[in-house]
Amino acid sequence: MEISLDLANDGAKTSIIVQSSVHFLSRRMVYLALVLLRYLSFSRVDFLMVLLSKFVYGRLTQVQDSQAKRGPFLMNIKYDKYPAIDVGACSKIKSDEIKVLPAEIGSIRGSDVELKKGKSYQFESIVFCTGFKTSTSLWLKADDYLLKEDGIPRPSSPNHSKGQKGLYCVGLSRSNFPFLLCFVVIL
Repeated sequence: MEISLDLANDGAKTSIIVQSSVHFLSRRMVYLALVLLRYLSFSRVDFLMVLLSKFVYGRLTQVQDSQAKRGPFLMNIKYDKYPAIDVGACSKIKSDEIKVLPAEIGSIRGSDVELKKGKSYQFESIVFCTGFKTSTSLWLKADDYLLKEDGIPRPSSPNHSKGQKGLYCVGLSRSNFPFLLCFVVIL
């Protein structure tokens, strides 16, 4: 969300595809939830955060489905899905400055992205934000040079983020801490 926001703020025509339902919370909402957890049960705090999020952001049908009824913290614990901490992306989505494409990616050929529902788009650059756990080596078949089977880069520093054919990766780590994995394709 933050990458799309930065791009939109800098004047880029930005589109995103969200693979699964997303909860939006502000930093203040997360802080409030942590305070409330001292006094209320986990399920009540989760319920309150869903209500508060709907009140603050409304229903963003482009990025939320029926799973959004489950609370953001339950989604984190049960499914390892993190809420999006909104720093401005929601208003850009509502104003259509950030377009939410309605389907999953079917294929990518050069600068053309074909969605599984058949519609095709052309982009100057593509950024894949694949989350905190990497399964990239399972679906990224175009660049065996870049990643080992465990998703960690083959090359060592300082060239560990540079693949072939304009592919770069950012955020890969060997530590035990969660990391966000992003791939940038410069076309």
